[in-house]
Amino acid sequence: MNKYIPNFFINELLSQVNIIDVIGTRINLKKKGKNFFSLCPFHIENNPSFLVNEEKQFYFCFGCNARGNVINFLMNYDKLDFISSIEELSNLFNLKIPYENYNENKSSGIEKRIKLYKIINKISSYYHKIVRDKISKDAINFLKSRGLNNYVISYFEIGFSPFNWYEIDKYFNFNAEDRSILIKLGILNIDKYGQLYNKFYNRIIFPIKNINGQVIAFGGRIINNDTNPKYINSNDNIIFHKKDNIYGLYEAKKSIYKLNKLIIVEGFIDVITLRQFNIENVVSILGTSISSNQIKILYNHTNHIIYCYDGDRVGYCAMWKSLKLSLPYLTNNRQISFIFLPKGTDPDTLIRKIGTNKFKLLIKQAYSLLEVLFRVLSFKFNLNNINSRIKLIYSALLLINKIPGEVIRVSLIYELGKKIGIMDYNYLKKLLFNYKKYKGNNLLKVNIIKYNYINILISLLIQKPRLSILVKNLDELSDTNSSDITLFIMLVNTCNAKSNLSTNQLLEYYRHSDVFEKLEKLAVWNHMIKYNLIEDTFIEMLDKLHYSIVEQKYNNLINRDRLNKLNYKERLELWSLNLKLAQHK
Repeated sequence: MNKYIPNFFINELLSQVNIIDVIGTRINLKKKGKNFFSLCPFHIENNPSFLVNEEKQFYFCFGCNARGNVINFLMNYDKLDFISSIEELSNLFNLKIPYENYNENKSSGIEKRIKLYKIINKISSYYHKIVRDKISKDAINFLKSRGLNNYVISYFEIGFSPFNWYEIDKYFNFNAEDRSILIKLGILNIDKYGQLYNKFYNRIIFPIKNINGQVIAFGGRIINNDTNPKYINSNDNIIFHKKDNIYGLYEAKKSIYKLNKLIIVEGFIDVITLRQFNIENVVSILGTSISSNQIKILYNHTNHIIYCYDGDRVGYCAMWKSLKLSLPYLTNNRQISFIFLPKGTDPDTLIRKIGTNKFKLLIKQAYSLLEVLFRVLSFKFNLNNINSRIKLIYSALLLINKIPGEVIRVSLIYELGKKIGIMDYNYLKKLLFNYKKYKGNNLLKVNIIKYNYINILISLLIQKPRLSILVKNLDELSDTNSSDITLFIMLVNTCNAKSNLSTNQLLEYYRHSDVFEKLEKLAVWNHMIKYNLIEDTFIEMLDKLHYSIVEQKYNNLINRDRLNKLNYKERLELWSLNLKLAQHK
C-alpha cells in the first residue's frame, strides 16, 4: 500500500526546521545582510550566486535557477525522493510521521535507515567501550605502539572488535532481524558452511560518521601481521557509500566551523595522529583513490584542498589522479595544493619525526597546481626535443581546458609559456582555443515570467503570505476566465484558511500540482519593490486588477451591443460598470 504523509504534518515539520541549519551542515554559507550566500552545489561557478533566505526558508541560485525549500534541497543534494526527504528531516528532529493509508507491516525507507543507524551506533559504542575500559590488552598495546593518546582515542571513538562474535551477540541479545541488518551493514558475514562470523574480528575499529555525527560505517585495521588485508571497510549499503563519504569531516567541522583549507590524507591513523599534534583540518578519503563526488563534497566545505599522500609510488600516482579529477571544480576562488612527503614516509610517521611546527611549514610551503602540473609533465616529456615539446603543449592544454576558472587558466597558460620558451601569450591562448572541445550549449533554459499585475500580486503574496488579509471582493475577481486570476484566488483562500503561513509552507501545499513550477519561480522573482512599499504596492495592484476586469467586462458588453442589442438586464450591468470606471478615473 502506498504511503501518504498528511499536509498538516509537513507544515508542522517545516515550521520547526531552519533551512540554514540543514544546508549549513552541507555547504559553507556566508551571511550578507538578510541572506546567506555560497557557491552553488548544483553547478560549477566562479562567484557565489546561491542564496538562502532565512525569513522565507527558501533557497535560490541565480546561476542555474535551482530553487526550493529544505525538502527540495535534500532531494537534490542528498539524492532522496520526496518521502525520504521528509523522513530524514523527521528523524533529525525526532518527530514521528503519522502515515495515512500505510501498511504497518511494511517498513518505510526511513525506518530501515533508523534501524541501521541504531544498531551500528550501538555496536560502535560497544567497540569503543572495549578500548575505553581497557578490556582488550592487545588493542591497548597496539594503540600505544602507534603513539595514540587517550584524548584522540576518545575524540574519534576508536574501538576494538573481538575475535569471537558470540560475545557481542550475547551482550546485545540480537534477534534474527538484527542479524539480518548486521549482514546488510557488512559487520557480519556468512561463511561457506552457512555460519555467521565477525567481518571485523581482531581489528581496531575506526567509526566513519556522516556530517550529522551518526556512525554509518567502520574501518578496521588488523593488529597483527597475519595474511588478512591490513585495512577493510564496511560494505556499501543504504546509509553508506564509500565514494560519497569522507573520514574525519564531521570531527573537523565540529572543531573548526569555517574550514579555510582541508588537508587530504590516505589513512585513518594519519588523520588521528595529525589531530593529536594540533592539526585539526585533516580528513581521509577512505583509501588512495578519490572520487569526483568526494571532491565536490570537499569543495562544499572549503575553497582550498591540500593533498598529502604517502611518499611512495602509490601515493604519487594518487596525487596525479587527484589533480586531474579536481580540475573541473577549480573556479577562480578555489585552489589545490600538494605536499610531497619524503620517500617511505606518511603523515603519521613524519610528524612524529619532525614535530608540529615543521609539518605546518610543509603545509605553508605546499606546491601549487602550476608547479605540480609542469613538474610532472617535464618529467614525462623531453623539452630538448621538438616533438616532445609539442606533445607537452597538447597534454597541458587538454588539462587546462578542464578548468572553469578563467583566472587560473590564464595563469597556467602563462606558466606553460615560460616553461617551454614560448613567451607570446596570445599565441598560447590561440592554441588553447583551438583545442577546446565544445559539447554544445547546455545552458539551462529559463522561462521568462511576464511582468504584469497578476504576476506581481502572486509573487508578493507568495513571498509575504500575510498580504492575503488585504484582499477584498474575491467574488468580483472570480468572474473571469483567466487561469492566473483563478490561481491568485486559490492562493488567497489557502493563506486565509491557514494562518501565519511561511513562503515554503505555502509552496508545499502545491508541490504536486501543475502550478508548482511557476509558484517556485515567482517565490524568488525580483519584483523590484522596496520592502516598506510592498503593502501599498499590493493594494495598488489589486485596485488595478479590479479595474482591468471591470474594463474588460465593459468592453465585452459594448462589442456585443454593436453586434446585437443588449437586453434590459445587460444594459443595467453596462451602466453599473460605467459608474465603476468613472470612479477609478
